[in-house]
This record gives sequence, C-alpha cells and structure tokens, in this order.
Amino acid sequence: MAASDINNDLLLVNVDTQSLARARNAVWNVSAVLVSNGRGRALGADEQARAAMGAGVRVIDCQRMPLLPAFVDSHCHVMAYASSLTAVDCRPSGVSSIAGIKDAIRSRAASTPEGRWVRAAGYDDFALAEKRHPTRWDLDEAAPRNPVRLTHRSGHAMVLNSPALNAVGISDATDEPPGGTIDRGPLSGEPSGLLLEMDEYVRDRMPRLTEEELRSAMRVAGDKFLSYGITAVCDASPANTPQRFETFKKMRQSGHFLPRVTMMAGAKYLDQFVDEGLGMGAGNELCSVGHAKIMLTLSSGRLSPSENELSELISKAHSQQFPVAIHAVEAEALKAAVNALEGATPLTTRNRTDRIEHCS
Repeated sequence: MAASDINNDLLLVNVDTQSLARARNAVWNVSAVLVSNGRGRALGADEQARAAMGAGVRVIDCQRMPLLPAFVDSHCHVMAYASSLTAVDCRPSGVSSIAGIKDAIRSRAASTPEGRWVRAAGYDDFALAEKRHPTRWDLDEAAPRNPVRLTHRSGHAMVLNSPALNAVGISDATDEPPGGTIDRGPLSGEPSGLLLEMDEYVRDRMPRLTEEELRSAMRVAGDKFLSYGITAVCDASPANTPQRFETFKKMRQSGHFLPRVTMMAGAKYLDQFVDEGLGMGAGNELCSVGHAKIMLTLSSGRLSPSENELSELISKAHSQQFPVAIHAVEAEALKAAVNALEGATPLTTRNRTDRIEHCS
C-alpha cells in the first residue's frame, strides 16, 4: 500500500480477514483495506497503512470484525417500498386485529382532509385475530369520508373502502381485468373491497405521490437499504416503464436514492423501451435496464397469462434481445414457465440468461 494511494479516502484498519480466508482455505496477511469512491483499492497491514497515511483520511477501527462486500438485493420493488414508508403501518409487528387496523387508519384519517386518499400497508390476514381479510365496510367505519387503500404484505392483494371503490370505478357491474379478481358477495355480486392482482389497475386510477413526497420517500428507502449493507438493487416491478426509468435516473443523480439500480422492464412496455433506445443494459453502472419482467399468477384461481400466451411474450422479448424474468410461485405456474421457456424462440444474445423469480 503506497502513500500515494491514501488521500481523502476511507481506511479500514484492524479488520478480521482470517475468517473469510479460512473459509476459502487461503492465507491472507491483510488487516487494512483502503476504500476509494466506493471501491476497495488496496490491501495491506495496519502498520503499513498507518505509516503511509496522508492527511484527510477517515479511519475506522473495525475491532477485529469481519469485513464483507456490500450486498445486492436481486429482487425488490423500490417504488412500492418507498410508498409504503409513507403509509399507515399495518404490519403484524404492530397490528394484530382488524380492530387495530381500523384504529390506525382512523387516526391517520383524522388529520387528512376529506376526500384525500389514505394509504395503509402491510397487513397479513393470517396474522390477524379474525383470520380474514378486512372488508370495504370495515374500512368505511374507520374513514367514511376518505378513499382508503390497504395493501396486503404480499403486494398481491389490497382492500379498498367504498369511497375508494367509487373513485377507481369498481362496482357490481365492473368486469375483472386480465389476471385480476374482484372479490364479490356470493349472492349479491357486490364487491367486498378485496382485490387480487389489481395493483396496477388501481394505481393508474388514483393520485400519485407528489414529486416532493416521492423524493422524500425514496431518500428514506435508499437509506434503509444502505443501513442493511445493500448498495445495489434490482427493481422487479412489472409496471416499470421508460418514464419510471427516467425517474430512477433522476433520483440517483440528485442523491435522493443512492444504491445502484437495475430496473427490469415491464414486458408489456417493451415496445416503448425499444422505441426509446432502451435495450437490455441501457444506462450506466449506476442505473441500468435489466430483464423483461413477466407476471405469471394463479392468485385468481386461473393461470394468467396462459402457457401459450406466456410463450408468445417470451418469444417477443427474445426477439427484442431481452431475457425474461418470470414471476412464478405455485407448482403449476413453475411448470408452465418452464414449458413456455422451452417452447419459445431462443434468446440469441450471448451472456444473457432467462430467470424464474421466487420458485417457492
């Protein structure tokens, strides 16, 4: 480690590298690491490092703790996570019943102007005392004058109250969108408020966060990732568009979101990506376009899209030089994903591999 290497950088000393060395059957005589611009630049012993240290170097004593590279979250939903940080917290850690959910939403609604949306997130029907989803009428009791959207912790279900259902145009006569389910009374056909796989449908019909709200939420989300040692994320939303890619770039450039971003492209928006010159890998090492994301679900009781439709989606993505990332959880969905990949037009671009997400 030369003196010229150490200038206005971060120097980590008293590092335990032996644990990692033993795991790799190696011998490392290293206890100091120089980090420059977020990258490890030099290794050496503490004595060498301190002797060569110049002015303005920040030194951290690691107290013989192991030093690990930062982590990559290979599948997350950054915008949804950021939005959830502004929502009423209904996670099981703080709310254990529908009564508790109503109390939490009622408290937020009391300080929210009439007619403005109240967002809540994180409930788990299995963790609630009642062992069921809340209904529109439960939420009406908590906030009769505000539209309420309560998102399930899985992200694949939500409950809207009556004002919210009216605001997004869902009634007894509303047809279900492809792949979505509107839960209804068995006799009346009246929507209960529970919606499955309809996040994009609802989001497109309700107000977005303001620019200021989004910047603030993204900063908090980015800081959360960094606090866990996660410095790079792959956003896997099927709703990702070229416009959202621009938003990610702006957030990175302005410092409102510091982790590096790979953003999957929503498969149904691939033509837009291609028209704007945003192919796989477009961007730079700080913010780039990734796989084409396809949702394959059985949440509504039927496979959506069908296996043949899925194969066509994959073939189209491959023809545009995008590998695909297929959301598939259930055994039937996994089988359909594998069959569709085998039957699709092969991807000809080297070093690009299709993915199946979750497989759980």
